[in-house]
Amino acid sequence: MTGVTCGAVPFALGVSERYPIADEGIGPRKIPPLRGHAPLARHLARSLVADEFDLTIFQDLPLDHGLHSPLTMMWPSQPDWPGAVIPLVVNVLQHPLPTPRRCFKLGLALRKAILAYPEDLKVAIVGTGGLSHQLICDRAGFNNEPWDREFLELIERDPERLAAMTIEDFMRLGGNEGAEIIMWLVMRGALSPTVTKVHDSYYLPMTTAMAVALFEVHDR
Repeated sequence: MTGVTCGAVPFALGVSERYPIADEGIGPRKIPPLRGHAPLARHLARSLVADEFDLTIFQDLPLDHGLHSPLTMMWPSQPDWPGAVIPLVVNVLQHPLPTPRRCFKLGLALRKAILAYPEDLKVAIVGTGGLSHQLICDRAGFNNEPWDREFLELIERDPERLAAMTIEDFMRLGGNEGAEIIMWLVMRGALSPTVTKVHDSYYLPMTTAMAVALFEVHDR
């Protein structure tokens, strides 16, 4: 999942076989274009629409740092990526944002769709979004490390509690831009109900609190 604006559309799904790297102002990053998996992506689109999620479907859209920055920490990019990606974009920039509950339900529907796909594939679900930070207005520069660490515990053990919160709760606790961690709820909903966190790290350099958490599922 990646956080770019889609107008007022809450969710957008890529169904291409290939995605170019976006030029974000200094030229495209020197990494290969991203390979997609169109058959699985189109299966997901049909299943999610059947579950009453109104999606925007896109092809050939250049993808920005919201996807390829975390990907370069997971995979080698040279000489080419070792796997394919299916970008699921969540609007976390232009209000109204999808609710935390809606994001969690999207993850549950995504899990159902993946398990129903007839081909046996290895699938990893990645949720992105910086933890506490605010870039605008009176609280510019705001961070909340206690909330960040509580969030990392709740996303493992009690995602329902996070899903019951409002966007305003996330903004109050984590800053205006810190609300983008609702994308983690899509990831968590797509995992099994019980997971084990096998690794995490937390880093607060200056502006945006950053964390990486790795979860292991216990059943299909």
